[in-house]
Amino acid sequence: MSEHGRLISFVGAMGSGKTEQLISLYEELLERGVNVGVFKPETVRSGEEGNFVYSRSGKKAPATTVTCLDEMAAVADDMLLEVILIDEIQFFEEEEADIILDGIAMSGATVYVFGLDVDSENQTFGMIGEIMAKSDDVFKLKTDCVQCGNPARISSYEGEKQGVVKPGDLGEYQPLCRACFYGYSPVEADVERIETIMIVGEDFTFTFDIEVDKLPLIGFSIADLHAQEITMQDALTILTKLRELKE
Repeated sequence: MSEHGRLISFVGAMGSGKTEQLISLYEELLERGVNVGVFKPETVRSGEEGNFVYSRSGKKAPATTVTCLDEMAAVADDMLLEVILIDEIQFFEEEEADIILDGIAMSGATVYVFGLDVDSENQTFGMIGEIMAKSDDVFKLKTDCVQCGNPARISSYEGEKQGVVKPGDLGEYQPLCRACFYGYSPVEADVERIETIMIVGEDFTFTFDIEVDKLPLIGFSIADLHAQEITMQDALTILTKLRELKE
């Protein structure tokens, strides 16, 4: 093992490429001759079986299934692993998960964890907040919101479930941005709300702004303003009627 280990987190919504990143890193480390091992929890995605982790592109890497992080630490120690890659870290529920991982890093191994940072209700998923706080580096991977195309943050469950954990995959869960998750639709500014009226004389220029929705109340419309040349008398009439509205 190296003298100094590190703890590094990769998080993001479903479909953001976390397991793809894990497998690519595993293959790179193997090629460099690093003693590396992959671990995953008993809770897995739909259709994922055997001692492998799978990416959505079809790639896979051998993995050891463990029930808890203490078990993982013991196995990693027996194997003298230099680098540990942990998939679906959010499903490890030990209250001291961050302390266990911090301890492994202090022992000299480098630990990479991959998982969701928030659950389907946009709440911190398990101990991931504490793990990210202890991490030397945190990388937030991105995917597109299925509704608007902006970067997604939340894996929203499509249906009813009991509890936070319900193993599933895309189709059951949809990556959404904050706005779409909360059903927020920003109100676009009405660019025609304010109309500027300009009157040009021989030796002066006079301008003033008027709220468009006030024009019908004084017998004018936008079409009137655009269809005719506004004289000084017209401007005085408009200003007088607007002042009367306020009184």
